[in-house]
Amino acid sequence: MKNKIFFLILIALIFTAVFLWPKKHTNPSSSPTGKKNYENYRADLSLLKVSFDHPADWKPTDDEGKIDRYSQIIVLGPKTQEDSYRPSFVVRGVPVKGSEGGWFDSLEKFKMNHLIHVYKDRQIVAENKTPVAQIESEDIVYTHTIPASHIHNFQHPEFHVKSRVLFFRDSHQFYQIIYSADVKQFDLYQEDFDHLLESFTFEHA
Repeated sequence: MKNKIFFLILIALIFTAVFLWPKKHTNPSSSPTGKKNYENYRADLSLLKVSFDHPADWKPTDDEGKIDRYSQIIVLGPKTQEDSYRPSFVVRGVPVKGSEGGWFDSLEKFKMNHLIHVYKDRQIVAENKTPVAQIESEDIVYTHTIPASHIHNFQHPEFHVKSRVLFFRDSHQFYQIIYSADVKQFDLYQEDFDHLLESFTFEHA
């Protein structure tokens, strides 16, 4: 039960940010040469000391779990004219069981807890092994449906979302790096997410 509550709290935080952040209709950042502009973000949170690049016009915000132990950065993409589901990247650190209040003792359990608590109509469309900062990750892409009532947006009955989630472990922590977007827009920002993964590094003290 605690695992479910923990996961739903994290999802609620992301959805609240996605839909309540001030609306700004923008296009992906680009320079006069046609190359996209990126900014480097350095996280110095209790469970998340990492750095990564994100599109310059996307807005990062950090969050620390007050009861459940986690640290995360939510990076919000542009709001679309169609008012569809807003694209976002999430980088999250969670302690391993027995270390600072963690609940999971294996990467498989950590991954499965995420997947079983996805909203409805989940369909896995791809599974791969992808290196992140020289660590092999479980890389999963899936589609799912989010009822509008869960995110307090009643202009649409539901949202059809595609997500890509990478799960991996370093020392006494699990990590998730997540990309979510409306199914129709998912390919638009896949290159930006790949750039984030390539730029991701640990900032150990």
